[in-house]
Amino acid sequence: MCGYQPHVNVKTRRPFKWIGLALLILASVLFWIEPIDAEIAAVMWVIRIAAPPGAALLLWKLLREKQDPSLKARLRRCSRQTIQSVRSATPHW
Repeated sequence: MCGYQPHVNVKTRRPFKWIGLALLILASVLFWIEPIDAEIAAVMWVIRIAAPPGAALLLWKLLREKQDPSLKARLRRCSRQTIQSVRSATPHW
């Protein structure tokens, strides 16, 4: 067996990254619109400062990242011999 599992995705999927980008942009806008509360001023300033560059970096990564390979492409990683050995090892009903 090659040990590669083509049905398992180990990376974060692109739609979740786009959702994260939208949330970072939303947090950035909301925390700049909201006046600073004295009790949580430090947290608000951290989010105000960190959210815009975080959104920019995530957008840059999303635009430069390649599309996820299809299942067909992932299945090509397994050799034909591996696929045949798996087929012969599974019981046929």
